[in-house]
Amino acid sequence: MNGAHWEFNDLIRSRLDDPRSFQHDTTRIEPVAEGRHRIVVDFRAKDAFGEVVRSRAYGWVTQATCNARLTEIE
Repeated sequence: MNGAHWEFNDLIRSRLDDPRSFQHDTTRIEPVAEGRHRIVVDFRAKDAFGEVVRSRAYGWVTQATCNARLTEIE
């Protein structure tokens, strides 16, 4: 197990130019606040030009259900 949140990674893949190129690096989940955890994922994937670039995705995971929501990719 590498610490990845599979549902969150699927949300990231759904927004990529080449979803098959997704490579997980790290996942950080912060302590719960207001019933949810902030999640930050560092990953690599191909951009629109076919170059592999490092990126970071942000979102949150609901504490009660573990459901994820992606809010931003930079």
